[in-house]
Amino acid sequence: MDIEVLRRELKSIDTLVADGIIKPEKGEMLKDKVIDRFMAEYNTTDPQKLPDDLAHLPGRLVAGVFDALKNINGARCAGVDVGQQSPQKQARSPRQMMDELPDIYK
Repeated sequence: MDIEVLRRELKSIDTLVADGIIKPEKGEMLKDKVIDRFMAEYNTTDPQKLPDDLAHLPGRLVAGVFDALKNINGARCAGVDVGQQSPQKQARSPRQMMDELPDIYK
């Protein structure tokens, strides 16, 4: 429960008492219940804990770098991978280029 919510609930109980809807004794009892509920929620909220494996973080980062390096293909980066080699890299004569044209263009 937020503090603002607690204030609104306490003010609403004061308003009920001031309007004569509930008796002052009943209003005090309701206020005590609201405050007890707020304190129960306030006491159960644990402080945010840091991860307890911070000592292993540098090792995990280094392991991640090595895992990424395993996926690098040196031949592909150099442009000599079998799948990347194209027959178009060789110089062709004009006659060879004309022979490769479809019949519609000859």
